[in-house]
Amino acid sequence: MTAGLPAIAFRSLTRADLPLLHEWLTRPHVAEWWGTTPSRA
Repeated sequence: MTAGLPAIAFRSLTRADLPLLHEWLTRPHVAEWWGTTPSRA
C-alpha cells in the first residue's frame, strides 16, 4: 500500500445498506446510466 492512502475494503451487502443503495439508484445521473427497468442477474 502506498503511504498516506487509505485502504479499501469490500464486504457483502446487508439489509442495512438498502436505503443508501436506493438513494443512490434514484439519483438522476445514476438512473439515466442504469435505466429504469429493473433486471435480474
